[in-house]
Amino acid sequence: MQEECWDKIWNVAYRTRDRIENWLAFHHLPEPRAVILETLEHNPRPKSFTFVARAGLLQESVRLPALVLSMNTGDPDLYAQCVADILYRQLIRN
Repeated sequence: MQEECWDKIWNVAYRTRDRIENWLAFHHLPEPRAVILETLEHNPRPKSFTFVARAGLLQESVRLPALVLSMNTGDPDLYAQCVADILYRQLIRN
């Protein structure tokens, strides 16, 4: 994939991370935190992205292929909301 495409993929990844954290806070989960395990500095073109959501002592993660993120650059907020809701539901299930 070209450099411009990777910029868009990372943008979707960062927006997804932020949306996860905001969604957990919206539902009043304690100490909401969301991170991406892959880093732009160490791996600028990962094959997949691992999003980790933490709330208090609970932690859940979801791994998404970079190809999936690249297909969702048209409406990244909608996609990010879907991922955030999946992680939220996994956290409250525990």
